Amino acid sequence: MLVLLAELSLNGYVTHVGAEGNGEAPAADSGGGPVPAAVLGGAAVQRITADGSVSSRTMPARTIALTFDDGPDPVWTPRILAVLARYRAHATFFQVGSRVNEHPEISRQVVAQGSEIGSHTFSHLGTAGAPEWQLSAELTLTRNAVAAATGQPPVFMRPPYSSAPDAVTGADFAALRRISAAGYLVALTDLDTEDWRRPGVAAIVRNARPARGAGAVVMLHDSGGDRTQTVQALEQLIPALQSQGYRFVTMSEGLRLPAAPPASVGERWRGHAFAAAQSTGAWLARAMTVLMLIAVVLAGLRLLGQLWCARTHLRRIRRLDAQPLVSLGLVSVIVPAYNEAANIAGTVGSLLANDYPLLEVIVVDDGSTDDTAGIVERLALPRVRVVRQRNAGKPAALNTGVRHARGDIFILVDGDTVFARDAVGRCMPTVPGAIGAFRRAAVRDVGGVSQDTLAEDTDFTMAVIRAGWRVVYQPGAVAWTEAPASLRQLWRQRYRWCYGTMQAMWKHRRALTQRGPAGRLGRRGLGYLLIFQVLLPLSAPMVDVYGLYGLFFLPLGKVVAVWAGFTAVQVATAAYALKLDGERYGPLWSLPLQQVVYRQLMYLVVVQSTVMALLGGRLGWHRMVRTGAATAHITAATPVPVPYPQRSGRWPIN
Repeated sequence: MLVLLAELSLNGYVTHVGAEGNGEAPAADSGGGPVPAAVLGGAAVQRITADGSVSSRTMPARTIALTFDDGPDPVWTPRILAVLARYRAHATFFQVGSRVNEHPEISRQVVAQGSEIGSHTFSHLGTAGAPEWQLSAELTLTRNAVAAATGQPPVFMRPPYSSAPDAVTGADFAALRRISAAGYLVALTDLDTEDWRRPGVAAIVRNARPARGAGAVVMLHDSGGDRTQTVQALEQLIPALQSQGYRFVTMSEGLRLPAAPPASVGERWRGHAFAAAQSTGAWLARAMTVLMLIAVVLAGLRLLGQLWCARTHLRRIRRLDAQPLVSLGLVSVIVPAYNEAANIAGTVGSLLANDYPLLEVIVVDDGSTDDTAGIVERLALPRVRVVRQRNAGKPAALNTGVRHARGDIFILVDGDTVFARDAVGRCMPTVPGAIGAFRRAAVRDVGGVSQDTLAEDTDFTMAVIRAGWRVVYQPGAVAWTEAPASLRQLWRQRYRWCYGTMQAMWKHRRALTQRGPAGRLGRRGLGYLLIFQVLLPLSAPMVDVYGLYGLFFLPLGKVVAVWAGFTAVQVATAAYALKLDGERYGPLWSLPLQQVVYRQLMYLVVVQSTVMALLGGRLGWHRMVRTGAATAHITAATPVPVPYPQRSGRWPIN
């Protein structure tokens, strides 16, 4: 994630920190102190020594140094080169380092045609007022980029938004001193055509004409917008001045400078490495945009599907609620318990307090080290049995309870779960570990509860569905189960759940190719789990990194609007869910806070589970410390009455 953030930040710096090369300078900075007269009255090419002394040179008579800023551009630079080649003219191209990395072949074409390349910073950074470290980095990165592309380092440097010497401010001069100290000749201009304004071909030609017989450095642009007028102006300017005896040369040729030494191996390798990093960052930014769009589409489709299913289910439940309740005979409630002393009395009491008339409770003590079994035995409640076994895990305890059960309906519950009074009569025959009911025949068909995974409830549900049994949901069956009391406990619980779910998915992977109910489970259920419980959570860290990237490099208003939009959809969806469950809307205020800490915790759980699964590790059962919170809640909300004998008026036997 740090590498991803670094790559995205590099792309953000390259594409958003530097302004488009449109020639328009940022707000003027009057700071920086006085500007020497030798600069303001000097020629276009200047060298400033460490002690502040200034020397300058201009082009010889009838010599034009055409200069082009802001490239290379894949459209306009080749067109300009074609015009230069047609008239056998050379020029100096002040190129932006990041764009050299994007189009190194164009930079090589410039040099191959006899023109030269100067530095124009790496991101088209305004140098006036820029921190020293940033300006130094921009110069170095551009030097390496040009060296990697052409094999030659730049000799000249033109600051973005610069113009003629008489326009230099104090802040500009401070930057020019640092540029000269880095070993560059500062290239300003004699004639600024202002072609970036697109004033018309005639105006560009007029602005580029030197005084009679004089030489000049002429500023034009080969990027940053439509340069049709610039190309057309060159078609008129070059032959017209050539007919008057003018020659068009590079700045080095005009000043008769010796050829620059070739770039060092280190400069070239550093340039190639950074170009690769920049290319990777751009690719990642595009990939993240695509990923975000895919995630939004998938989430939208899932939401629409959930809304449709919820409405359909609601109508079905209302029809069922209108029918009289029917007793299905003896129901056996199996409670696997390990060190559940804090909750076991409340769990057993709430079960016996249910209004279902034919009920037995089997508490399987899985080798507890506390007084779990003793507490139940001392209650001496009717229809409650305690079975002790050595510690063998929850699936083994469930299977022990199944062997001792006498009913044809099994309800498998957790030892820390407290039931609402009507939960048994409305028990949901799916298998969250806290409360799920099964027919004895279904349990027999799948060979009992498997110990192959840590998510025995998910595993068991998949096995029951593959065996052809139908699983339905009853929202009216309410039970309270104890939640983790610390962040560490939450992590361990969710880690076990996630890893166990992955185990169950892998175990039942053959359902993907089967027909009937098993095939529907494989292609719908496993596909849903793979996309929304594994793949999207695995990509969630990248989404958060992309969010940080957006805060720093994208328009803040758009970032806030997107976040607010997603949050609004989440709040509306949660509000609808609470309405369907008949619950109050009070907790909705905390939903935006879920995006911080909790969401990161959940996707890191998936990351760790995936790594563990790929490495083939075995995860042990994580025991959660019980506090009795579930019992306290049900006691305060709906006090559990003293167990009572069987009643029958409401439940006709069928």
